[in-house]
Amino acid sequence: MSASAPSLPSLISFPEDHQLLGLSNWAIFCDHLKSVARATGLTSYLDGTITAPSPSETPSTKTSSATSINSQSPSLEEWELRDGRLAGIIYQNVRDPRSVGITEDITLSYIASGLIYQKYTAYW
Repeated sequence: MSASAPSLPSLISFPEDHQLLGLSNWAIFCDHLKSVARATGLTSYLDGTITAPSPSETPSTKTSSATSINSQSPSLEEWELRDGRLAGIIYQNVRDPRSVGITEDITLSYIASGLIYQKYTAYW
């Protein structure tokens, strides 16, 4: 039996009452997001434990096999895809993303450490 490549979670839409509106429901949104990240194996991307490897640190994905979704040493391409997937889940679950400093091309690390993190640190 051959191993298959790990699959990423679909872009998940939260129920409306769990989507971020602002500070009034930040705690509910964060709890739901943490639950989704944990269930999909992406918690270490959300909390910043897995950081982007430099291009010189990772072997070419053409010669190496795919790592598991929660691998602590993904290739740069894997990291960018996984980080982008979780950032996409966040983006599509914020009612007015631009009002809280999120654009469709923002990275998860910016979301966690940038404007939003500074506004709502008590709940992260």
